[in-house]
Amino acid sequence: AAIFLFAALLTPAFSAPAAEVDSARLVSRGRPAAASSVEDPRFAAFQAVDGNRKTRWSSQFFDPQWIAIDLGAPRRIEAVRLVWEKAHGREYELQVSDDAKEWKRVYYTAHGRGGTETITGLDAEGRYIRYFGTARGTVYGHSLREFEVYGD
Repeated sequence: AAIFLFAALLTPAFSAPAAEVDSARLVSRGRPAAASSVEDPRFAAFQAVDGNRKTRWSSQFFDPQWIAIDLGAPRRIEAVRLVWEKAHGREYELQVSDDAKEWKRVYYTAHGRGGTETITGLDAEGRYIRYFGTARGTVYGHSLREFEVYGD
């Protein structure tokens, strides 16, 4: 039981929708983004980091799918907020990388709920961060209105 409790303390917190993050620590807004696919050119990857919740990135309708953000330099990553369109990820992980080739998992869930999902308590560092969705929550693709990354 003690081992399980210790592991739970190291697991990032997850909450939706009301977790607070310091908006002054938003490091992803306007950064370059790339994705595994797009449903349509109107739903390009950069729209998940444009600060406009009326636009979105939407993938094609199969798994897996990913969207990655180039933070420009290695950054400490403390929290991520995923603002979903109705099509959301049910099973996914967040990954970081220094070179966009080798990825390290820093968060995983098999219970994505859609809406606004805020993951706090992350202790990660990397130049790139990627949402990697392995199972959709609907028959449609993975569709993010905003992919917000908070840290230093």
